[in-house]
Amino acid sequence: MSADSVAQQDDVEEARSWQSVLGSPNPRIYRARPLAVASKAYVHHNGSRAEPSDPSDLIRRRPLLLTRFHMATLSILMWHVVGLVCLFVYWIGCLRWLGFKPNKWMQWNAALEGWWGDRIIWLAEFWFNAHFDVEGAELLAPGPVVVFSRYSSVIDTMMPLRFIEHYNGMIARIVKKRALLWDPCIDSVSRRMPRTFVRRGSGDPEREREMIRALTAGMTEREGLWMFPEGTRFTPSKRQHILTKLRQQHPQAAKRAAQLRYTLPPRPAGAIAVLDCCAEMDVVFCAHTGLEGANRLENFINGSLYKRTIKVKFWRIAAADIPTDTVGRIEWIHRQWLKVDKWVEENQDPDLTALLARE
Repeated sequence: MSADSVAQQDDVEEARSWQSVLGSPNPRIYRARPLAVASKAYVHHNGSRAEPSDPSDLIRRRPLLLTRFHMATLSILMWHVVGLVCLFVYWIGCLRWLGFKPNKWMQWNAALEGWWGDRIIWLAEFWFNAHFDVEGAELLAPGPVVVFSRYSSVIDTMMPLRFIEHYNGMIARIVKKRALLWDPCIDSVSRRMPRTFVRRGSGDPEREREMIRALTAGMTEREGLWMFPEGTRFTPSKRQHILTKLRQQHPQAAKRAAQLRYTLPPRPAGAIAVLDCCAEMDVVFCAHTGLEGANRLENFINGSLYKRTIKVKFWRIAAADIPTDTVGRIEWIHRQWLKVDKWVEENQDPDLTALLARE
């Protein structure tokens, strides 16, 4: 199975998860419905199990993991309703429909988005008694700056909102997978903010790279571009599939990729496209561990996020220290990704490693 096949399978599984609740294969139909329908459907199907004393938690002698999962899910659904209401209030209050200044409009929405995304992460922290240990978040400012981040969980897409927008008061330009447009808040706010949603395995990679290049235009000192060079969330099975395919088609690349044990090999095309357009910008790398157990919805129930410390490390590299030729940049990205992988190995909780190995 190729890297694109692995990524497409990931998208299909996420789409099926949403369709099982909403009963519609069309994301546009989904977003046209009030989010309250999703909340009502969830409560209808799971409400009986979301009581404070879930019997299955007690029987299995677990620290109310099912209850925590259901309460977190309900809270996040309700927070989406809050987000949509706030977006509408901003649209009215900012008089955008009467021609409110675009720059101020974007800044206000970035502040709202950063606050909303930060609270999404906080809800996960609160219900699962987890907390973040962050080092170097201040290095994201000033911009313009490019951020290459590890991708290991469903929570990762909220990290640029917390760290760029909420912590540093900047505007986040983000490269995301198109499947995230299933989320009504992400879909709505992305119409107001600089975003690119790529379709993995689209058959037209040059078009996707051109969309990424366009996202870099006109960046200011109050902006940062965040992307995930791996292209899909890390799991041991995905890593093995990619290594197998590389050994068949690109043995030299396979040797390089095999050095990475806790991350997937970065896909250089998108990263190089960004660096070509951002040659004068510094690059920040983001390594983190602790969220590996939040890779899929069902993983939240097995205790992998419960009382977990999520460690995050940023380091910044000046533009002058980044190679200017394509081959040099590919080698440089690989060296930095080896550093990300090594950091994850040194900081990953042994208990989490053992738990993931059993899955």
